[in-house]
Parts: sequence; structure tokens; C-alpha cells
Amino acid sequence: MPAILNAGRDLIAQKQGAGEALIIDRFVLAYIDHLDPTQPVDLNTTLPNPDTIVWQGPVTRHGYVSPDQVVYSLLLGANVGDFDYNWIGLLAEDDTLVAVATTEPQHKRKSDGFVLGNTLTRNFLLAFTDAQATTQININAHTWQIDFTARLDGIDERERQSNVDLYGDQAFMGEGFQVWNDSGVFKLKAGWGYVGGLRITQGSEITLTPGVLPKDVWLDVSLQGNATDVVPEVQVILSTDPQANYQDVNQRQHYLVKIAQIAADGLVTDLRKVLGDQGPAWDLLLKMADVVNHLTSEDPHKPLSAAQGKALLAHIQQKLGIEDQAADAAKLAGIEADRYQRITDAIDAGRVVNVPAAWTDNVTLSDSVTSTASHVAASSQAVKTAYDKAKAALPINGKAADSDKVDGYHASALVKHSDQTSKNSSNGYLKLSMGIMIQWGKVSTASDSPVRFSFPTAFRSSCYQVVGNRIDRDHTKEVPIVTWSRTSFEIDRAPSVDNTCAVSYIAIGR
Repeated sequence: MPAILNAGRDLIAQKQGAGEALIIDRFVLAYIDHLDPTQPVDLNTTLPNPDTIVWQGPVTRHGYVSPDQVVYSLLLGANVGDFDYNWIGLLAEDDTLVAVATTEPQHKRKSDGFVLGNTLTRNFLLAFTDAQATTQININAHTWQIDFTARLDGIDERERQSNVDLYGDQAFMGEGFQVWNDSGVFKLKAGWGYVGGLRITQGSEITLTPGVLPKDVWLDVSLQGNATDVVPEVQVILSTDPQANYQDVNQRQHYLVKIAQIAADGLVTDLRKVLGDQGPAWDLLLKMADVVNHLTSEDPHKPLSAAQGKALLAHIQQKLGIEDQAADAAKLAGIEADRYQRITDAIDAGRVVNVPAAWTDNVTLSDSVTSTASHVAASSQAVKTAYDKAKAALPINGKAADSDKVDGYHASALVKHSDQTSKNSSNGYLKLSMGIMIQWGKVSTASDSPVRFSFPTAFRSSCYQVVGNRIDRDHTKEVPIVTWSRTSFEIDRAPSVDNTCAVSYIAIGR
């Protein structure tokens, strides 16, 4: 960690008080055993023992970054070495040790024959009031003298924080990164979203292998560097242990969120925070900002009617894909529930405050049940008439004539519209008009290993459940059905079962 030492601070103050130039002209490199670079530099540090100093020499170049920042650079070619160092010091012309930085051990090697050495560039930036004037450095720092890593990391962090302000710790678009059970195979859907303010993308669906259930599904997201950029990296963690944000060995921050739970029976619970609209959340925020400005406007020509307020709430519900905007208000692009409530309260207030009195003066009551006028309201008589008409339309038993219909068919007609094509009474299936299919049959096995049996016909999309029962007398020993797909199921007979055992089964699916 770098620091300006007390001796350097005193020298800076002395030079500024006397109006003299501060001349820093040398670098010192040393290797100190057991030095911990994560600890703060002792501000009373002096030059290390001579036997630990591995190199010292003049500053290669200096320049100013701003009026309060100057940078000193050291460039050592491949003709210098061999040595290791973990301590860097800046010396003034009067041998005052001005500043010190510590680092993990670094290696400097010189070329030897066909073995090429390395070059070394070290930049030491000092920041104090009127640094440029005090050092009388009038040369602008070249880009190679400045380590932009901290500045670029700062830009990334500001953008991440802005995304957190909008989306919270997580937000996913539609089905992005949704975990689902595909007939016993767990998969993670493609899509995009935000975790810890970092935008992540999953280009295609991937298969998960959770092992023994139950398991929690976490996303571990971090920014990792490559040759030219830093990019989000996503890792899927399947564990029952709680997870937390952490820093890796490269000091990269990792953000973890739990997106699903897989129960012991394979049931998946989706824990993602979802933005229901596939479009940009910012578009919705702009609409909300416009509404707030509209409500607070004193312009009498911009009233918000009750109908407009209702339409706005319906628009918000549609955008969010929710039924109850009060319960799910926090989904509004990161807007918290209390702020959302203040907006809806403002809308309610606008219905009264911003509606001209002349509008309410012209509202009249009508007994008509067929009127389409927007400036009249239904009277009690009109409501009673409409009720009587509706009641009269029902048969005596109080049920509508078509109340038992499913997909356009009466219940009594469902069997007529089903399609049973099996000719075998012991193994067959029944297709119902609404797409559900029931299959049954008898199978037998004498194997101690799992055996797979095919259904009489394949289910069109998926098999929901298969149950079976032994039909021989040795009913105390299990013959479980362990897994199934659209086309078949598997029986794993217990090794303790002797001889051939028969099983009757029934399966339901679509």
C-alpha cells in the first residue's frame, strides 16, 4: 500500500512555505523478508538496510496529471537484473524518503544470451495540494505513466451501483435464468438479467446436475478480466449451504443470489425477481416520471380524470404482468413498495384535485340499462333491472345452460369426443378432448437391475405421473417405478425379490 511518509509531508510543507521547488529524483527498490503488502505503510519508515536494497537509480520520467497530482515513472530495460523486490521508495534530492509503496514480490530479469529478460515499468503517483506548482513539473503525464486500472474500476463500479439503484440485487427479464424440471432433467433457461448490478446473458439453455436432492440454485456473478476488457462471468452453484458475496484471490468482487429451490421430489420453486415486461425497464420509469410531473402540474388544462387514472393503473399492471399491484409493487423496476404507494396515492388525489368542477356538475342518473353515454351514471333502478334480466336468463336450478362445458363440450359428451384406439384391454390408453391422455398396462420383470418399459403409445408433450402396484402375493417387497419420460418408464426391482414379479401401472400425461 502506498503512502506519503511523515518526513515527506514535512519536506513538502517546508518547500511550499519557502516557495522552493520539491525535487524528487530517485527510485529505490528493495526486497524485505516477511513484508505484508496488505498492511498500511508505517509513516515513520526510513530507508531499509543497505543489504536489502536491490536497485536504486534516477526517475525515468515525470509529469502532472492535475494541479494536485504528479506522477514519477521508472523504466528498466532487459539489460537490468536479476533481482526480486517488494518495496518501492521515492527519494528527494536531499535524500529525504518522501513516499513508499509495498507490493507482492516482483521479479526483474535481464537478457542472457538467447534467454530474453523482461522490462519493468513502475509509476508512482503523489497527490497533495498544489503538487504541480510545488514540484514545478510542467510536462503533461503521458498515458503510459498513468495506471488507469483504478479509474476504469471506478467507472465500472459507478455503473454497477446505478443498476443496483434500478434493479436491486437481482432482476430477470421474462424467463431468463429460470430453473425448470423437464421430466426429471433440470435445466436453466436462456435469457438476461442483472445480479448485483452486473448485466448477465445466457445465450442458450443449459442442463444442471444437482445430484442428491434437495438443492438450492445460486448464481455467482463477477467481473473478470481478459486481454482487452473485463466481462461478467456467471457460475451456477448447486448447494444446500448458505452463500454470501465475497472477494476472490484477484480482489474481484463476487455477487451471489439464490434463484431457485429444488425439493426432494424434484419440484422447482422459482425465487427470481422478475420484470414482467420484456422491453426496457427505463421506458416504464419514464412513463412513471411523466405521470408524477402531470399530477404535480398546476396547469388547469391538464386534468387527470378517474378514467385516466384507472387506465394508468391497468397499464402498469399489464407492464408488470401482475394481478395485484399492491402486493407486487416492488417489482416496478426496483421502485420500493412505499414509493409506489405514494405514486398511486397521488393518482387518487389527482382524480379529485385535477378534475374540473364543471365535469361533475353535468353528471346525471339514468334508469336505462342500454345507454352508452359516458356522462350519465346508472341509477339503482337500472342496476335492479340488469340484475333481474341476468337472473331470468338462468334455468330454475340456478345454473347457466352451458356451465358444464369444457372446451366447448358438455361433460356428458366428453367420452364421445375422446379417442381410445387400443385394442388390448390389458394395455391401452384413452385420449381426452382437452389433450389429457391416460395409459395403463401390465408388465413383469425378473431382473435385479433397472428395466425400462415402453408405454402403449408416446405422450405428445410430457408424462406427469406413473404409479404401479404389484399383482402377485409377495406384496411386502417393493417394486418401485423410479423414473419416466414421454415414451417409457423404469422399474427397479429390489434384489430381495425372488422370481418374476408382475406390476400393473397407470400413467397420466399430455
